[in-house]
Amino acid sequence: MISRLLDVFRAVWKERGVPKAFRDAVMVPVPKKGDRLLCDNWRGIALLIVTGKVLVKIVGGRIQKRNKKKIGELQAGFRKGRGTIDMLFTVRQIMEKARERQIRLFWLFVDLTKAFDIVNHVALRALLLKVGIPPLLTNIIMSFMQDMEACVEMNGERTEPFAVENGVRQECVIGPLLFLILFKAVVQEALQG
Repeated sequence: MISRLLDVFRAVWKERGVPKAFRDAVMVPVPKKGDRLLCDNWRGIALLIVTGKVLVKIVGGRIQKRNKKKIGELQAGFRKGRGTIDMLFTVRQIMEKARERQIRLFWLFVDLTKAFDIVNHVALRALLLKVGIPPLLTNIIMSFMQDMEACVEMNGERTEPFAVENGVRQECVIGPLLFLILFKAVVQEALQG
């Protein structure tokens, strides 16, 4: 079994891309709280081939090792050992220091609802290369999104497949990491511009 997996992964490395079966997903709607008649109260979970998930985990691990410092201290989401409490502590520290020095503070809160769904693939590719992700890893990551299709399964029935042209999968191991890289670039642009 392991030797077959290695053969598949070596082929992906050699071809610089993944098989179509690794890209496509079956979306299963899962209800959230609230009125089930409202679309916003449902979340889609993408069911993916396990072999593809293992490969994404490997690629994600390589990227994470290279980019741990590049993500920055301002980001706590999706990071091991960090969370809301850490950011609340940071905000409190900033507020106390500003009060001591009599500096006015302005806060901006951004609602990132559906943020994973709107990531542009062309912009993501350019950004990955810009931040130093090697072309081989960038090509493999982007091949997961190229010509991607999904169908929705509910009550044992599936829709016809449809193209997925934007977004990164939240439930994909690498989705949050890609989003962190993208979000850091957005924050840097805002701070500089």
